[in-house]
Amino acid sequence: MTASAKAVVERLTEEVWNRGDLDVIDELVAETFVDHWALAGERDGREGLRELVRHVREAFPDFHITRFEVIGEDNWIGERWSAVGTHKGPFLGVPPTGAGQPARRRVLPDRAQPGGRELRPHR
Repeated sequence: MTASAKAVVERLTEEVWNRGDLDVIDELVAETFVDHWALAGERDGREGLRELVRHVREAFPDFHITRFEVIGEDNWIGERWSAVGTHKGPFLGVPPTGAGQPARRRVLPDRAQPGGRELRPHR
């Protein structure tokens, strides 16, 4: 795993998911991005990722990912993480509950190319 590939994944987690900075997506994510964990109806590409992040952060405004490790080889990257957020907006047809909602830890393999704009989920 190259340091720059790891940096792409770390920036995506910190800047996009944790801070909600959707403009960073253009810098880090390929236009041909295909999200294999997409929500029903989510589009591919940068705009689809923007919609997903926006949807999650509107439903869970304090959404935060804690990264436990980033692993990889060459340009294949995986993260083991957990996420929490308070359910304050509708999500997948479920009205807000006000409850904290933890997400399971996962390893998500991605291919990150140095120079950015090449983040692509594993197929």
